[in-house]
Amino acid sequence: MPRRPAAPPRPSVDHAGEHRAHGPDSGPAGRAAPRIGGRADPEQKVVTPVNDTGEQAAPRTKRGPYRKGIERRRQILDKTVEVFNERGYEHTSLRAIAESVGLTHAAVSRYFGSREQLFVEVLREADRRAETDLAVDDSLTAALSSADFITRVPGLMALFNSMLARALESDNEDARAYFVDRYARLRGQIRVVLEHGRAIGAVREDIPLDTAASLLLAAMDGLSTQWLLDEKVDMQAGMTLLDHLLGTDPPGTYPAPTAGVPAG
Repeated sequence: MPRRPAAPPRPSVDHAGEHRAHGPDSGPAGRAAPRIGGRADPEQKVVTPVNDTGEQAAPRTKRGPYRKGIERRRQILDKTVEVFNERGYEHTSLRAIAESVGLTHAAVSRYFGSREQLFVEVLREADRRAETDLAVDDSLTAALSSADFITRVPGLMALFNSMLARALESDNEDARAYFVDRYARLRGQIRVVLEHGRAIGAVREDIPLDTAASLLLAAMDGLSTQWLLDEKVDMQAGMTLLDHLLGTDPPGTYPAPTAGVPAG
């Protein structure tokens, strides 16, 4: 009796939805053969996928992990600041943000579980963008680049101060954790700048650097709140004065006040 031909390998579907043929001599379609001891197994062949016409299919472009989701998430973060600037804290809801980016409330909720979590992520993203410009140089104000970044984005400073106030409430654990971590991280970064300044003779030797770092952060937050209430407040002038007070410049070398701003 003639022998029946062997059945073709049974296709299966992997997690990405691609069909693969599993046979004794074939590896996953379109992928390199397994390596043995750092070398490709000479007995293992790489199967090149083909299209419906039998022609060799062009290799699929490998996308980054969840690229579309990452782009959508960033779009939501950016749009949140705009909506907050227009509506304020009380009227900036997840639904309003979802409408502004053409999504449903449920879709935005999948990215961010609550409004507080979304607001905290907006602030974290602002920190990441600002701290990429952080530099160790001769100026103490380099450590406070985040202040300049916040003032350049309408609505961001108002969101920052709103969330800072709510972090003091016992039920806002996400906001509290964010600010505790943020201040600890920034104090450490500012101390590095101060240590460098002291090493090159630009920072006084008789001041505790940890306290100076806390003072700089406190001045930044306090001046930003005053600026929100009254835009005539000159934040840069305030930070420049602190730079001078902590530095080693001799008396009488403080820069002239900005035009239109009283010397005090």
